[in-house]
Amino acid sequence: MLLFVRCGFLLPAVLALRLAAAQGQPHTGKAPVAPLPNLPETALQPVLLSTVLPPAGGLRFRYQIVRLYNDRCVYLAPAWRGQTKLQPPRQGLFSSPEPGEVDALLVGAVNELAQEGWELVEIQTSAQPLQATQKVETSLAYHDPQRPTYTGTTTIEMLHQTRYLLRKPLTPASSSGPR
Repeated sequence: MLLFVRCGFLLPAVLALRLAAAQGQPHTGKAPVAPLPNLPETALQPVLLSTVLPPAGGLRFRYQIVRLYNDRCVYLAPAWRGQTKLQPPRQGLFSSPEPGEVDALLVGAVNELAQEGWELVEIQTSAQPLQATQKVETSLAYHDPQRPTYTGTTTIEMLHQTRYLLRKPLTPASSSGPR
């Protein structure tokens, strides 16, 4: 009976202490996610690099542009051998070229132009940002689910182009045409 009386007083005292402790502590809910800072303006600026060779004195030239467009195809201006676009054959509806296929077309075209007497004058590389995406992912820690881990990522989608400018001296007969 003495044990029952002690437990009868002990149990309400423990419950009252736990209730007081729970009310005295602040509520530990999930902390709000802080917004990601804005991207710096320099992250979305286009980049243009050019390599220019010195001019040749007194000669007139014909020019040819070979442009690598976003590692997907090669454009030619003016048309070279009747082609304005070199592109690997499509394998499927949503397939992209295999690594190196477009590079092989580009190098092949530049090599054939060099064999025909075309001289490389300028290489221009540009990168134009198209869109930026920021994302915050939450993962719960196994040891404390009340304090999640936040991971922020920023992805910038870019358009890359490389332009090769080639020239070939005009022969005297072809340079005497209309101006």
